[in-house]
Amino acid sequence: MLLEYNHIKPAKRIPKSMRREDKALVAASPVIVSQQTEWMLSVRDHRDKVAFAALFDHFGTRLKGFIMRSGMPSAQAEEVVQDVMMSVWRKAAVFDPHRAQVSAWIYQIARNRQIDVVRPTQKTDYASAIFSFSEITLSHNDRANTAVMLGAVRKETLLTKG
Repeated sequence: MLLEYNHIKPAKRIPKSMRREDKALVAASPVIVSQQTEWMLSVRDHRDKVAFAALFDHFGTRLKGFIMRSGMPSAQAEEVVQDVMMSVWRKAAVFDPHRAQVSAWIYQIARNRQIDVVRPTQKTDYASAIFSFSEITLSHNDRANTAVMLGAVRKETLLTKG
């Protein structure tokens, strides 16, 4: 069920080439918002727990699938979904329907949370790779050759960036 919100202005821009009368008609026309946006506005404005439950039911499985498609295990994806929905509840006052649709807003929170979860794992893998490399004993000549090669690579990188 879609409701009309007359107090929400349309998100699209009005072309400059339109006549003044046409611009007034477009600006005054009611905006139809989705059911999910209604729920989010209700959560934002009234801290409505029923609307939040509806949002959770709607986006929970979709978010889990979205997160699992990146290779995250099911149990960890469920934890991320829980964190995302808690962030939605806490950050509801920040939601602005003029800036983004509720689905885009929630998926962006999910993407950021997923990056936060994955990032420490990548740092650990990198640190273990450095540790295992440092265990390799190189002769004096090998170290010198490696230093020269690394210097050449750095110089080449700086030349291509500049």
